[in-house]
Amino acid sequence: MTTTPSPRPTATIDTAPDDDPKVASVQRLYAAFGRGDLDGVLAELAEDVDWAAEAAGTGAPWYGSYRGRDAVPGFFAAIASTVDIDYLDVVGCTCGGDDVIATVRWAYTVKATGRRAEMYMQHWWRFADGRIVFFRGSEDSAQSVAAFAPSLVEIVRDGYDAFSRGDIPAVLATFADTAQWYSPDELPTGGTFRGPAEIAAFFSALPAHYDELQVHPERFHAAGDRVVVEGHHTGRVAGAPFDVGFVHVWTMQDRSVVEFREYMDSGKLLPLFGPR
Repeated sequence: MTTTPSPRPTATIDTAPDDDPKVASVQRLYAAFGRGDLDGVLAELAEDVDWAAEAAGTGAPWYGSYRGRDAVPGFFAAIASTVDIDYLDVVGCTCGGDDVIATVRWAYTVKATGRRAEMYMQHWWRFADGRIVFFRGSEDSAQSVAAFAPSLVEIVRDGYDAFSRGDIPAVLATFADTAQWYSPDELPTGGTFRGPAEIAAFFSALPAHYDELQVHPERFHAAGDRVVVEGHHTGRVAGAPFDVGFVHVWTMQDRSVVEFREYMDSGKLLPLFGPR
C-alpha cells in the first residue's frame, strides 16, 4: 500500500476582502509570528484579550486559557520550548461582523519525543475597537496528544525510576486495573498477583525478606506492545550480599501495564533465604 503526501498549502488569504482591516490585522499577526516577532503579535491584541487554544484541553503544553495580553507570551513560549515548527501556512479566511475565521495548516516535531504532527487548525478572531479581544483555536488534539505522549519504553523506564526513589504509588499508577504481576514462584515473594491491590501487597512484603534491594535496569528493548528489560538485582538477604541478573517483560495496553513477568536465576537467591 502506498500513500501520497498531502500537498502543502500556500500562505495566502483569498476568501475575504483585501481591504478589510480585521483581515489585515490577522495577516500582520501571522506574519509577525512567522518571523519570530512577538512584539508584532502583541501589538494586534487588546490589553484584556481572552486567548485560548483548545481551552479545555491538557494534551499539549500550550493548551489552556491565557487571560490578558501580558499572559499571551506564555502561550508562545510553551510552543517554542517544546516543538520545532516545520511550517505554518494560512490557507484561507472569512470574515463577518466582528469576527475573522482562519484555516491554518501547520506541522511540527516534538523535541522530547521526535514525533511529527501535521494538521489543519481553525482560528477564530474577534475584534473590538480595532484590536483582537478574543481568540480560540481548535486542532486535531488527538494527534497532538499522541505526538507528546511518552513511548512505552519511557513509561517503563519511569516506573523503574519511581521504584528507585521509593515512590511505590507512582509505580502502581502505571498498571491497569486488570494487570497481572508474576515473580518466580520458588521465591518467598514469588507468585502471581492480580490487580493493583495485590501488586501493592507484593511490594509491601519485600522489606520482610530483603535487608536491601536495588533494581538496576540496563537495556530496554521495544517489541510491539511489549518492553523487555535486561538488568540485575543487588542487595542483601540475612546480611549476605547478592547480585542476580534478570529479564523483565512488560506487556502494555493503552499505555498502561497489563502484565509483568520476571525471569531470573533464582537458584542464586534461594540459599540466602534459608529453608522454607
